[in-house]
Amino acid sequence: MQLGTPDEVWAGGMPIGRTVELCRRCVTLLPVDGAAVTVRGSLVTKELLHATDPVVARLDDIQFVVGEGPCRDAYRLRIPVLQPDLTAPDVARRWPLFTREALGLGVAAVFAFPLQIGAVPFGVLELYRATPGVLAPEELATALLLADAAAHSVMDDFTRSELFAGPGEDERGIGEIEVPRATGMVAARHGISVHAALAELRAAAFAQDRPLIDIAREVLAGASLRED
Repeated sequence: MQLGTPDEVWAGGMPIGRTVELCRRCVTLLPVDGAAVTVRGSLVTKELLHATDPVVARLDDIQFVVGEGPCRDAYRLRIPVLQPDLTAPDVARRWPLFTREALGLGVAAVFAFPLQIGAVPFGVLELYRATPGVLAPEELATALLLADAAAHSVMDDFTRSELFAGPGEDERGIGEIEVPRATGMVAARHGISVHAALAELRAAAFAQDRPLIDIAREVLAGASLRED
């Protein structure tokens, strides 16, 4: 797999609706130089939805190619991965290939936040800086809020895409009785709102690249969306 030029990688993004605005807000509200949102079905499949510049787009692609980096760890561990100085010796030991390529791009700091609704991770919000530096406590709090907003922005954008799906696309799940029944079951089981329960169902379907109706039927059969 070739990385291509930064401009080629950036052009491959799929900017949609609220996700684009969310990335722009990250750059405006935080001391970072770029932001990107990537969705993942697993550690081996991913789609870059939007990147604010070619550098962060290339940074995302590098991690997918070399199989290491803060975004992969944030998705796998389901926790923010904050690296304020890529020149630190321990960083090169943790991600040797990624660190070399990132420094070559002029990236000095990377902050990755998992996107998830409930217990289901399905993407990553990635931020970078051209100079080393930590996020101050209030900046980290803002970043966490933006990551939560990004998760809902992505789901809203994809839900909108599903509602306007063209002929031949899979439209199962819309109006099926199993979906509202499963939504109510998840809400009751975890003590959350119906809106939050439906969001968890959609996130699970999205993360597994499966129809919503299939996830709903599994829940009705006794499966859980969350790890015990």
